[in-house]
Amino acid sequence: MKKAAVLALAILLTPGSVLAATKLGPVEVSANVALVSNYVWRGISQSDRSPAIQGGIDANHDAGFYLGAWGSNVDFDDGDEANIELDIYGGWTKKWDNGFGVDVGIIHYEYPGARSTLQYDFEEYYLGLSYSIMGVNLGAKYSYSPDFFGSLTGRDASYVDLKVDYTLPVGVTLAGHYGISFGETFEIANGPDGYNDYSLSVSGEVVGLTLEAALYGTDKDAERYVPARSKWADDTLVLKVSKKF
Repeated sequence: MKKAAVLALAILLTPGSVLAATKLGPVEVSANVALVSNYVWRGISQSDRSPAIQGGIDANHDAGFYLGAWGSNVDFDDGDEANIELDIYGGWTKKWDNGFGVDVGIIHYEYPGARSTLQYDFEEYYLGLSYSIMGVNLGAKYSYSPDFFGSLTGRDASYVDLKVDYTLPVGVTLAGHYGISFGETFEIANGPDGYNDYSLSVSGEVVGLTLEAALYGTDKDAERYVPARSKWADDTLVLKVSKKF
């Protein structure tokens, strides 16, 4: 972990002219790396409230098609069954001059090393819509998994992601997000049928690095899905430093 952190920090501090997006005919290849104080996904910590090293690579075609991979260390306090999350995704996106945009695709979540009987690996299909007006970016995305993470009986799950962001003239971006998780996976007897999460963030670029501070939170229903580790769903401040090249 320490060696990986040193490597990630070295990449973050590498001049952008050395690590730059590469254009290969109609395809542009880019990469990203980040250090976060806590890996939070849909309001719940995926790293046992500890720091994570993350990075990915993307290939985008001029016609709007894209393919990418992204990874992060994880810790589910499961006896080291899962230490890494690897996401592989692909789809098509387009943004029109009138401000409207669309994004449709599929993402596969893989947890190498975890026993197959845990059923950690799963796929999600998604459809996102966006609209930009007067510098304000609005987005809505629906994701559906027919066999969600850890679902031993093939239970589905849906997620609605609503977001908004605005970049101030000084280059600082303010963003807000609200998410709704529901579906068979979240149906608990005599309990709620899902939970909600939110985040508020501020970010900006300093000496070639993107610095971000984000507050993540959930409603109390989220704790029902991680009863043994309810603190994973607590409100938390996450600090992030990242770089794209």
